[in-house]
Amino acid sequence: GIPCEETGYTGNKPPAPNWRLGTDASIDDTSVGGYEPCELVSPKLSGVDGLQELVKALHIVNDVGARVNAACGFHVHVDACGIDEARFLPRLAKAWARIEIPLLWYLVSPSRRGNRFCEPVNEYYLEQVSQGYLTNRYHSLNVASIERHGTVEFRLHQGTTNPDKVVSWVILCLMLFNSIKQGLSFYGH
Repeated sequence: GIPCEETGYTGNKPPAPNWRLGTDASIDDTSVGGYEPCELVSPKLSGVDGLQELVKALHIVNDVGARVNAACGFHVHVDACGIDEARFLPRLAKAWARIEIPLLWYLVSPSRRGNRFCEPVNEYYLEQVSQGYLTNRYHSLNVASIERHGTVEFRLHQGTTNPDKVVSWVILCLMLFNSIKQGLSFYGH
């Protein structure tokens, strides 16, 4: 019921108007039950209709037997169109750094805490972002995606096909992003 294109590796492809199913080399464990490692990428979704389509897609992948393991991640891209990068990105990174380890790490699987595809935001990262450098994408908060996709990417969550977890995490990411956009800031140590 949802058009989906099989695309191979999706990482270097521009956003598409439809769902895509592709390969992902970071999911390297094919020994469990003969499953084929793959990545499901949504088109740009928005509003309640977007969340409903997301839930529908998750029900479909669950119905066909999709599974996740500790190598999987769930990434949320939030549209950054129209933001003032020089002001917004350092504020977002500081807020994320403030809550990442003491709060967010306890909302996700231990497999996501500091793994090589999801490094925590640290002082060096904050310094780089504040100077306008967009560091590599393999951080829990990926601001470098703004250059390729026009988005900020939240990479911290483990892979899941559970609609409740997915929708809750998407809403959390959107609320944090919008709170920073509306002026929330963090200036403490």
